[in-house]
Amino acid sequence: MNLPKKSRTGTPRNPNRASLGCAYVLGIGVVCILLLVVNGLMVRGFLVANSSANSELQVEQAIQYFVPVALIFLEFWIWDLVAGRD
Repeated sequence: MNLPKKSRTGTPRNPNRASLGCAYVLGIGVVCILLLVVNGLMVRGFLVANSSANSELQVEQAIQYFVPVALIFLEFWIWDLVAGRD
């Protein structure tokens, strides 16, 4: 049976991620940037389609900033559930 090696703390290491190093961190950064752009465009499209004359600019700006960031956390949480990591 071919099991992954254990680290000093006794937890198994994933050899695929450990061998990537900086490339893994850069990949996560690029994915975050892409998700932020896509989420921002989706939120902006929703706000433009559902805007009314009485809506406050400050509220729309807060929604446009916080919702895409919250969506990134939600998307990574869903990814963790689907990937089967604890």
